[in-house]
Amino acid sequence: MPRARVDAEFAALSRRRPDLVSEHFGLALMMRAPHDTASSLGRLGFAVPKRQLARAVDRNALKRVAREAWRHARWAPASSPAVAMLKLRRANAQWRATPRLALKRAWRSELDQLFARAAARGARA
Repeated sequence: MPRARVDAEFAALSRRRPDLVSEHFGLALMMRAPHDTASSLGRLGFAVPKRQLARAVDRNALKRVAREAWRHARWAPASSPAVAMLKLRRANAQWRATPRLALKRAWRSELDQLFARAAARGARA
């Protein structure tokens, strides 16, 4: 099976340092051009390494939680990013013993705070 092509914007963001960081996540943003008035929310890419979350079930659960948090983030129309890359920077050792529901709630809380900071930062710029 051939490997999926990587979008050039996501490749550029994956090599860049994150613009915002939280305890476990890093977020790199590529903002829209000032004249671009697209009303749709930008695209979100993920980097969730197997080294951090060994089980595919956990990686996929994190991606689902992140997509939902991204959709519910309150972006100002002019300040929404065109492309964003979310990276799992470090994982807790306790995550293996934590029930999945509690883990999803913790991820969602942290991601909501991170996206709110990004929205506030975009509104200022």
